[in-house]
Amino acid sequence: KGWNTCMDHMLIAEQLDKRGYSLQEIEKIMGENILRVLEEIWS
Repeated sequence: KGWNTCMDHMLIAEQLDKRGYSLQEIEKIMGENILRVLEEIWS
């Protein structure tokens, strides 16, 4: 399949939830880790 819109990335979060991932794990997978790294670099 491919992504048709930028909202399609939410399908990943939905599937992770269905497979039993915790909210914290989903947030990390969906980009929170990169935000933390960028914050460390820029501060």
